[in-house]
Amino acid sequence: MTKSAAPKQDYWSFVKRQFKKNKRALFSLYLMLGLVLLAIFADFIANDKPIYAKYDGTSYFPVFKEYQVDLGGKWQKELLHVDWYSLPLESSIWPIVPFKANTLDSKLTYSEPMSTSSLNNKKHFFGTDGSGRDLLAGLIHGTRIAFMVGLVSMSITFIIGIFMGGLAGFWGDHGLYISRAQIITTCIGLLVAFYYGWLMRSYTLGEALGDNFLSFCGELFISLALFCGICILFFQLGKFARIGSWLSQAVAIPLDILITRLIEIIVSVPTLILIMSVVAITKP
Repeated sequence: MTKSAAPKQDYWSFVKRQFKKNKRALFSLYLMLGLVLLAIFADFIANDKPIYAKYDGTSYFPVFKEYQVDLGGKWQKELLHVDWYSLPLESSIWPIVPFKANTLDSKLTYSEPMSTSSLNNKKHFFGTDGSGRDLLAGLIHGTRIAFMVGLVSMSITFIIGIFMGGLAGFWGDHGLYISRAQIITTCIGLLVAFYYGWLMRSYTLGEALGDNFLSFCGELFISLALFCGICILFFQLGKFARIGSWLSQAVAIPLDILITRLIEIIVSVPTLILIMSVVAITKP
């Protein structure tokens, strides 16, 4: 009689076994994976363009092309402003929800679920809002927007946190010595860099985000490079402003405790009030 093989005793095998015992954790994991897949393939589920279409003897894959356009590609001239609903397609495969989040059905506003669209005689499964937009399509595409906002915001937070934590850990409270002139010029440079790197480019960043994700990443990188460049420039200018013994004297910067106190201040401020304040300041 053979003995059953003993389960692996390494760390990750133990973690997997313990995780599988937690039914709520498993359900949350599967739910999250489902939402991620929904966000990635939102255009295949809800779209006002067909997945496949044959028109005038030529086969097109508009949804695949739309993904390429979002990554920086361009539509063909004959398909740039075409209304796929009105084309006499020889054959087509449409998404389950044949509407996009911004598709307007102006003749059917505040409609009840399963109402028939005036655009393509298809059903609005969850009805429409006051502008005639399909509610189910809005929910599906809203998942992608929510993930993008969370991913971008957490990525920025991760980069800033690692950078500031590295500075605090490397220099501590007594490892960084800077002249008073450089402290003054650097503080002025931070204000100038914030103005030219973010405030002056807020409209450009918003336009890039509405265009496609790659354009937004490029413009975000430009803003970060501009911000860091201006700060470094003003820091270097401080070397030429050391006039007199008081300005040229180097003092220790308690970087660790300054960053710690800054984090405590940010955490203590209610998030909603902070967002409202930032929006009020940066509103163009």
